Amino acid sequence: MVDEAHAVFGTEEQVDIIMGTLSKALGSTGGFIAGSKLLIDYLRNKARSFIYTTALAPASCAAALAAIEIIEQNPNLIEKLRKNIQQFTHLPHASPIIPILIGDAKQTMEISNKLFDRGFFVSAIRPPTVPKGQSRLRITISAAHSEEEISKLLSVLRKIMPPYGPVVGYAVLMPGLFLLQHLLFLQSFHPIP
Repeated sequence: MVDEAHAVFGTEEQVDIIMGTLSKALGSTGGFIAGSKLLIDYLRNKARSFIYTTALAPASCAAALAAIEIIEQNPNLIEKLRKNIQQFTHLPHASPIIPILIGDAKQTMEISNKLFDRGFFVSAIRPPTVPKGQSRLRITISAAHSEEEISKLLSVLRKIMPPYGPVVGYAVLMPGLFLLQHLLFLQSFHPIP
């Protein structure tokens, strides 16, 4: 089974059940499960989360469909997203969600606020969402970001982070794998020219 909430394709031929969201990348609400006819019939009749859930609003369905059509008509958006992710990380990522582990919840919030003051909305993920001592910034890269915006974010991060000392780690989300590389902050964000 694969939850495609943060993925950008690549593993669908290896699984029997795909769960996905119509929010996040598609900007709507709701989700879906794709699988064999036998599986879907079973879920329609036995899955309490389906049976007791209100159907999606027509506007949500229309928004998701329009987003899918935009993606289908503009296949370059996926490649642009991948390039933007690689520009930020210098690694071949499968996810546009890039957490930077800070550790301390208060420091994570301070950094998030400083980024906001400089024009960047970067969520501070803190307990109880994550375990105590594992607070992180959640950077979300999109195809709509320009190279200049990503470069500016990297530059601002380099300026903001030093007073907080080295970052606990640099986390990379990949389908089915959570890879944590313990790196110092400046190493994880490319050498400063």
